[in-house]
Amino acid sequence: GSRWLTACLVTAGIFLFLLLVSGCLLRVGLSLFCQGLLLEAGVKSCSDGEKMDWTSPYDGSRFYQNFTSAETSTWVNFFFWLVVLTLLIVQRRQLDGFRPMNGADPEWSTAVAGITSETKPLIPSGPRP
Repeated sequence: GSRWLTACLVTAGIFLFLLLVSGCLLRVGLSLFCQGLLLEAGVKSCSDGEKMDWTSPYDGSRFYQNFTSAETSTWVNFFFWLVVLTLLIVQRRQLDGFRPMNGADPEWSTAVAGITSETKPLIPSGPRP
C-alpha cells in the first residue's frame, strides 16, 4: 500500500530530475556546438553544418537532426513523467485521507450488529402484522 506508493513517488521524482538534467544538457550542448560551428566553419545555420565536409573519421551528416530528436524525446518523456508524478501525488493525498474502520469505531460496531441507521427504514424492528 503506502510503502509501494512512496517508492513509486521517489522513483518518479528521480526520473523526472534526471530527465530535466538530460534535457538541459542536450539543449546547452547543442547550442554551444552550433555556436562553435557558426564561428569556426562559417555556416549560416546549425542545420547547414550537416552538409559540410567533416574530417575523417567523423560523419556529421545527421548530427543536428539526431540532436534535436534526442532533445525532443527527452522533453516529451519529461512531460509524461510529470503527469505520472502528479497522478501519484493525487493518489497519495487520497490515501492519506482514507482511514479504514476498526472495531473501536461506532460505525463499525453498529454495522456488525446490523443496526445501522441506513437499515432502520428497511428492516422494521417491531412485530410483523
